[in-house]
Amino acid sequence: MCMTCSNTGVVHKEIYPGMITVEGCNCEIAKQQVVAQKENWDAWIRKFEGWKRGVLHEQRVG
Repeated sequence: MCMTCSNTGVVHKEIYPGMITVEGCNCEIAKQQVVAQKENWDAWIRKFEGWKRGVLHEQRVG
């Protein structure tokens, strides 16, 4: 278990009373989360491109 982020991949620091900064951790869990988020984003982009092609095709045909 990462002692900095407690396996969340995110580090919250209170720099002043009531002022919190949110930063990413450099542990293995955080790196795995980055890879998973990139895969999800790429899948969404592919899905969006498919929708776009479908709409453009319908505009040309219909």
